[in-house]
Amino acid sequence: MNHEQKLWDTVKANLKTRNAQNKPLQMWFEPTNLLSVENTQNGQCFRLGVPTELHKYWLNQNLLDRICSEISERYRVRAGGITNT
Repeated sequence: MNHEQKLWDTVKANLKTRNAQNKPLQMWFEPTNLLSVENTQNGQCFRLGVPTELHKYWLNQNLLDRICSEISERYRVRAGGITNT
């Protein structure tokens, strides 16, 4: 497992733990996965995969800021957005 995947696993576990009582968050966030990490002029860009456009919309509207904050606590990154797989 590479460094970025370990980081994503930590981010995902932390968000799930911090929001254990939030069942909608758990439902929408569980199927996310890390597709890639790209180097950009502004830092690292984490590209996430989700199963449907509805997942993508919900996460962008409700959780993207928390995801970015959690990653930023561990890594200097720029939000790259979420794509469906």
